[in-house]
Amino acid sequence: MTERPGPLQVSRPTAPRALLLVLLYSLPMFLAVRSITDPDIWSHLRYGKWIVEHRAIPFTDAFSSHGFGKRWIAYSWLFEVLMYGLYRSLGLLGLVLYTAALAMLITWALHGLMYRFQPDPAIACILTAVGILAMAPVLIHPRPWLPTIFFFIVEVSLVFMARQSGERWPLLFLPPIFVLWANVHIQFVYGLFVLGVAAVEPLLRGTNLPARLRRDHSYPPVPLPPGVSGPAVSLDL
Repeated sequence: MTERPGPLQVSRPTAPRALLLVLLYSLPMFLAVRSITDPDIWSHLRYGKWIVEHRAIPFTDAFSSHGFGKRWIAYSWLFEVLMYGLYRSLGLLGLVLYTAALAMLITWALHGLMYRFQPDPAIACILTAVGILAMAPVLIHPRPWLPTIFFFIVEVSLVFMARQSGERWPLLFLPPIFVLWANVHIQFVYGLFVLGVAAVEPLLRGTNLPARLRRDHSYPPVPLPPGVSGPAVSLDL
């Protein structure tokens, strides 16, 4: 198999590159370090407290006014336990730290993905900053969608890494990622969709697609290991 050549590395002066990195990684801190204004966080805290006290997952709505007593599963239970633990230990500061830490992780993951496709450090930083600014409205709140954004970017990076190298080992990180993701946020299903696309796309290469839809694929197919998403489906509560 002919190995696909890696991206051309573009050298930049050290000082401007360091400045770009400082500015880039200051952006999520600037966005995320602020007062807590999200009203939904209080219901997450209340459910987190209930789960810790009862050591169980609630299957009925016990606190909202419109759904009280109705069947409902706390599908973000792990996030709620984490939020309650941070709040009990550090107060509102713990929620701010959670938001800032996840915003920083999202920036790091997105920067790594951009650099994989755009080896020019300046352009990679600019593209990452544009992405972070586009996500700013959702990066400023302590919500379970922050891990979803992070896990989604990491998943895409691992799939492309496996595709570029033709190796299976990057995909071995996916089961533990899905175990966490499925118990933090219901939108782990987006990750399953990405896996489905990655698995089906090699099969479509051999079909008689119109010429305008075909590309010269130099990547090998992604060798998805059996049951790569099984833990997510089995542990999602």
